[in-house]
Amino acid sequence: MNGEPSSAEPIKDVNAMDVESAKVSRASAVPGSENGATGGGETVPAANAGGSSSAGDECYICLAKMQLRGGTPIFNPGCGHQLHMMCFADAFAKGIKQCGVCKKDLPDIAINADYSGPPRRAGSPNLPPAIAHAPPHHQPLTTPRQNHGHAPYMVPQHRIPNVVQNVPASTGNNHHPRHATQFTPHNPEHDDALPEATQDTAMVVDRADPQTLLRLSLEAEHVSIPGDQDASTTIACTIQAKPAPSIEHHSSRPPCDLVAVLDRSGSMAGAKLAAVKETLRFMVEEMGENDRLSLVAFCTSTEELLPLVRVTQANKQRLEDGITRLQIGGGTNIALGLRLGVDIISKRRQTNTVKAIFLMTDGQDTERQDWREAVATAAELNCPIYCFGFGRDHDSTLLSDISGRTSGSFNYAETIDTFRPAMGGALGALSSQCVQNLSLLFISATDVTITKVTSGGQACQDVIEQDGHAVSVKYADIIYDERKVVLLEAKLGRTFGGVSQPVLKIQEASFRPSDAPRESTERTHLTALPPTLEIDRTVNDGGSAARTRRRPVVREIMRVRAADAIKAAAQCAERSAYAEAKELLQPVKTDLENLVLGANENTADLCLTPNDEATLTADRVYYAPLIGDITTAINRMSSYSSYETGGGRHWSNEASTTISAQRSTNPNTTASSRHYQSITSRMYSARSSERRAPGGNTGGDATDMPPGSLSLPKPF
Repeated sequence: MNGEPSSAEPIKDVNAMDVESAKVSRASAVPGSENGATGGGETVPAANAGGSSSAGDECYICLAKMQLRGGTPIFNPGCGHQLHMMCFADAFAKGIKQCGVCKKDLPDIAINADYSGPPRRAGSPNLPPAIAHAPPHHQPLTTPRQNHGHAPYMVPQHRIPNVVQNVPASTGNNHHPRHATQFTPHNPEHDDALPEATQDTAMVVDRADPQTLLRLSLEAEHVSIPGDQDASTTIACTIQAKPAPSIEHHSSRPPCDLVAVLDRSGSMAGAKLAAVKETLRFMVEEMGENDRLSLVAFCTSTEELLPLVRVTQANKQRLEDGITRLQIGGGTNIALGLRLGVDIISKRRQTNTVKAIFLMTDGQDTERQDWREAVATAAELNCPIYCFGFGRDHDSTLLSDISGRTSGSFNYAETIDTFRPAMGGALGALSSQCVQNLSLLFISATDVTITKVTSGGQACQDVIEQDGHAVSVKYADIIYDERKVVLLEAKLGRTFGGVSQPVLKIQEASFRPSDAPRESTERTHLTALPPTLEIDRTVNDGGSAARTRRRPVVREIMRVRAADAIKAAAQCAERSAYAEAKELLQPVKTDLENLVLGANENTADLCLTPNDEATLTADRVYYAPLIGDITTAINRMSSYSSYETGGGRHWSNEASTTISAQRSTNPNTTASSRHYQSITSRMYSARSSERRAPGGNTGGDATDMPPGSLSLPKPF
């Protein structure tokens, strides 16, 4: 593509073509026309009259209906799969040289100097004013090319490119292939059987006392509140899991069933596919003989490369053969891959206690099929879905939504070298589950009403019942070393001064230990519950005690505020309101910095306790990563380039969920990641980062890429 006209065919000025010529070009370009010929790569102009293409004729990039008249220019690359000229030019400029449907080579073209490039979103700060205001000769696309629901892209009709094409001869059927909507169901008879849980093959050698797995505590935000006034306070319920036992031996942890759902679309070729294969080999090395691994590959269709196979020494070659079979295919049908992965989990005849699905992709879901039913089934089975988004072209909003509906997490792998530790961290979290199906029931006093509950992500459910006097909170799982804080906002009625007012108690706390035997329905009810929380109601003398707040609770309030600010700012960035995004983030950063410096303390707004050196140090350690993440958010949402093309959207999706859910399996994305990553997850991340392929290359795969090409971080 050199920008010069081809000697074989002169440049055609599509703007000069009349409507009748457009009809002829359109007829010859559409597959199945009267003469049966493949289109010659003609560009069909957008005329002023009405008219549209046949039903279902959509651009396979932006999915908007293509119109013969009154729409945007249409381009046929010669294979019969038409698309908008602007979409074609954008893809070609990015180095995409094959049709997105049939993968045939696209023709060489030359675009004249008057072509201004792909369309941009109206209102973007780098748009010329004439385009931003969209006069009548700028026609919006029927559907935005990205971020459905946002401002449409504007196409300047007076700058339609002139095109020269060298169209390959037609071969075979040029009709759209039937997009796969079904898959071959999983046959559970192909799964490896699990060993009987005898004394010699027990899943866990030494089970911990279930009563020691979790510790609960209650603490109110305010030290005291005057009794002669209605008041509000925040109550923090802290859930602390016990430290992880040694997991150097596989028998010291519960075994798992893991299904890896892997994107093998064309964009995964080369270094990405090599990194996936090498990480799968790391997983095989780390898993034990009672663990089972299944591999599912998806592109436009999906394929079960391996059923649930026990990771034994005898099966190592079988597993390696399955990894080797992972080869590049066509488009990206995420829903179909998920459906097969969930089908494998749901049809198990024998079940390991711990199970999960790892979903890995680097692109947009080109097939747009419904994935919600499959994810709902996974949530019902208490099966977390850990999502991994490669590079900057994936749909992080979709992936974070999928993981957020289960107890998994979304992991943004901006470079090849950040993918392996993210995957290793997820495996570490899966290997260190402490309890499953944790259920908490809070009961408030008759003169206390719970108005709001903030319990975090990972499919946690919280329900306020009985007019605010009962609250149910459920977590799908808690991992070893993990700390969760539930915040309950309470409204307190008036009472006498000089008394202690009962506020809240934990009525019940129960869970299923992750190390329980496979077929057991055992459920543990904690007996060591904290006492009923009481708050001193004082005589109102205007003293500082009436406004003194406890530092540990204020930390959690600021954590939630930071997560909410990042999420709200990202919503502003989605509509290109970057200045508004900064206005939401900057006050949070200032307040966090003042808390570290103590600038606002002993004022009418803030008086904190305790003030010993250990607590002050804990404040600084806690707030530092939050300040770092808010600062990064301001930078990532400062412009179109930093948010749209610089990975800002993906970063903000992971950051807000990590801080809100208080869990991370990815050590390299946010400043808060390591703060919320468990010790075991961190250890697995380090192991996966240190892994070397045969021959000393970092993560290399000689069959997929040149030796040593993964030795340095590279953006996708």
